Amino acid sequence: MQDFSEKRDFYRMAVNCDAQYRNVTSDIVGKAVVKDLSAGGVQLLAEDEVEVGSQLNVEVLPGKDITPPLHAVVKVTRCTPVDEGGFIIA
Repeated sequence: MQDFSEKRDFYRMAVNCDAQYRNVTSDIVGKAVVKDLSAGGVQLLAEDEVEVGSQLNVEVLPGKDITPPLHAVVKVTRCTPVDEGGFIIA
């Protein structure tokens, strides 16, 4: 049973690994760092702003060769600037 304080459908796993993405419609390619990952989404820290509603092909690059990359097609629901620079993309 879910803890009352946790309202999410899926557990978020904290991650800190490199990723790259390609915007499906504009073919813009960017690099990012995965901050967290769940069965329902991913949170990226990227240098460039991405338009909400964009579809991205994301490749999560694990730090070890024994683990294959994760490929996903995602729809951007949020892109917010962070004080340290860059954007959080969800």
